[in-house]
Amino acid sequence: MKKRSRLLLSAVLALTLAVFVFPSSVNAEQYEHGGYIVTISLNPEKGGSVSYNPVSDGGVALSVTTKPDYIFTGWTIDGEQGPTDTELYRDIYGDTTFVANFAQAYEISATASPPEGGTVTGAGKYKQEDIVKLEANPNEGWLFRCWSEGTSIVSTNSPYSFNALRSRTLVAEFYRPVTIGAKTSDSTKGYVTGGGTFDPGVVTSVTLKAMPLEGYEFCFWLEDGNDVSHEAEYEFTLTENRTLVAYFDKKMVEAKFVNWDQKELGSRTVEYGSVPEYSGETPVRQPDDEYTYTFKGWSPELKEIYVNTTFTAQYRSEKIVPVYTVTEGADGTWTSGSGQAYRITVKRDPADDRCFGFFAGVLIDGEELEDGYTADSGSTVVTLAAETLEDLSGGRHTVTVSFEDGTAETSLTVKKDDTSVPPTDDAGAVPVWAAIAVSSIIGLCALIIRKKEEI
Repeated sequence: MKKRSRLLLSAVLALTLAVFVFPSSVNAEQYEHGGYIVTISLNPEKGGSVSYNPVSDGGVALSVTTKPDYIFTGWTIDGEQGPTDTELYRDIYGDTTFVANFAQAYEISATASPPEGGTVTGAGKYKQEDIVKLEANPNEGWLFRCWSEGTSIVSTNSPYSFNALRSRTLVAEFYRPVTIGAKTSDSTKGYVTGGGTFDPGVVTSVTLKAMPLEGYEFCFWLEDGNDVSHEAEYEFTLTENRTLVAYFDKKMVEAKFVNWDQKELGSRTVEYGSVPEYSGETPVRQPDDEYTYTFKGWSPELKEIYVNTTFTAQYRSEKIVPVYTVTEGADGTWTSGSGQAYRITVKRDPADDRCFGFFAGVLIDGEELEDGYTADSGSTVVTLAAETLEDLSGGRHTVTVSFEDGTAETSLTVKKDDTSVPPTDDAGAVPVWAAIAVSSIIGLCALIIRKKEEI
């Protein structure tokens, strides 16, 4: 009787559920199936819904529908973890409780840009904190650039892994690389840098550098046989694949030869590390007022040069001893009482045009005159005043014109009006006095003889 009552109660309950409950979607609902109670609940309730369908062979078919912001994580059957399939068939052998488990889910969207650049994997729904792994797979001729989200770059790695904390829309950016080949014509002369594969969306210009080795210098860049630049650092806009070759040659340096006054004597271009040769005429330096000069070599010494070098002619100097010569008024005679001045002209060798600049004074018989003369240029003209000469005794005197670096001497004979007085300083005056004395004695003897005859 009790069993019949319980079956009747289950039938009434099932009929009531069938009438008043939505037959394909239950939430913590119970069903009578084959004399047993089937309980279905949702965890959480807002995660989705479950459709209940009894099967004629005694089992039940359950189907899960997930709401957009959730993901189905699996079944719990009578407290035990069950399968994760959203479609479940189960034989019923007793009262059974089914729990459909849901979790907060995030939509991870991943697309390729441009579409022909490659493909992406790993997009979909992930429950909170799940690890998402996106992978970008470039097609042939393309390279992966980055993952972007909105206007921001979030990663340059592929695969890219992160925890699902929110819904995200990511784009795998691909690009066709531009290759710039840069090489040298001869690796023993130099090397180049700056070539490679570039992303034209990131790099807009490329700079190639040609680096010569010791003793060489950069000449030019060639592309397909065309000379495109003579700059060792060649910068250009990145637009297409290019291959450039840097050419180097033996480095040349200039040797310049200059005289002592820096006047250029010649120049020549020679190879780096070689010894320059001077092929011009032997350098000459004209003598000046004090020295003569003889070429003795170059400074620095002629040897290997590695930079542009200036060589200066070097000279050995010899002190000049100037010669002063009396060219007018030499060994002259001046007559007392004439009232005339006496002029002496002195020339200098060398630099006669500067002769007067060295003038120091005048001496007569070793005594320096403080005045009583004038001195003028052209070469050096000394004029002895008549008053000065009147003070001199009759006879020969020595006149010295003195200069800072030498002297000029000449004799000057002063002739007095009283010719009976011979010059006192003339060694030839002794015979003259003797002749006068003899003449006087002869005359006196002749006078005495004449007187005796008259007596």
